[in-house]
Amino acid sequence: MNAKLKIRGRWLWSLVMIGGLSGCLEIDKQPHQQQGEPLGRVKQIVSSCSSALSHSPAHPDEAILPGRFSIVVWNIYKQKAPLWQQELERFAHHADILLLQEAVNKPGLLEWLRKHHYHWELAEAFRYRRHSAGVLSAARIPSLYSCHQKAPEPFLRIPKTAMVTRYPLEEGTHSLLVVNIHSVNFDLSVSAYREQLQKLTRLIRHHEGPVILAGDLNSWSEKRQLLLEHEAAQLKLKPARIAPDQRMRVMGRPLDHLYYRGLSLVSATAVATEGSDHHPILASFKWPAVSHSG
Repeated sequence: MNAKLKIRGRWLWSLVMIGGLSGCLEIDKQPHQQQGEPLGRVKQIVSSCSSALSHSPAHPDEAILPGRFSIVVWNIYKQKAPLWQQELERFAHHADILLLQEAVNKPGLLEWLRKHHYHWELAEAFRYRRHSAGVLSAARIPSLYSCHQKAPEPFLRIPKTAMVTRYPLEEGTHSLLVVNIHSVNFDLSVSAYREQLQKLTRLIRHHEGPVILAGDLNSWSEKRQLLLEHEAAQLKLKPARIAPDQRMRVMGRPLDHLYYRGLSLVSATAVATEGSDHHPILASFKWPAVSHSG
């Protein structure tokens, strides 16, 4: 199936969801977030992003990211593809940070995260048949703080979500800010797209340490791509140079992105998979950043 047919199919799927399944679809007006640890313990939830990012807590002695760490960014397509778990195992079982979009908190995914000792947070966009769907951020270590934001689609009103998470890099002094985003898609203008993105970039602007902004940014038009590039440049975020690059494209433009600052990019690839209609970005970074590194 080519990219144009895929995005057309997503339009149709969303119309079905909002129409024929409206009685089963649940959307909370208030932000809703779930968290879990490898042993099933629930961590404290911070509801306000500005509050979460204004604190500078002491870092746990034994729980910091290594100086070289890896990350996987993947729209997992609600785990609908038969090979999703096999492919997740292939791409992510050694990853330090895992950023999923269109994740659903069904037992198969939660058991996989627990098996591989991930701490995770899911920002719910909606619930369908008692399962929450949204963006999910997972890491080998507990986060310092996390919060999320919700942005409704202008026409369909089915929200998109973004998870904002801080991870410790060095005891008591530095933290990595990670923004996992699934961008507004069904918006003929860029007003809702811009509003969602700028709410997140305002948070990034106040963080002095390293940053990763990644996810399914739905940058399928020239206006969207230019807006994304402008916001990234304002924050001195660099786009990861991906090679080989087999990201899903619509109208010739990749939908999935990884931007960063304050880190040295070691490698970034995007490989083909049948585990989703999107292909994951696999990257590794070093910290502290080397000044001459791209």
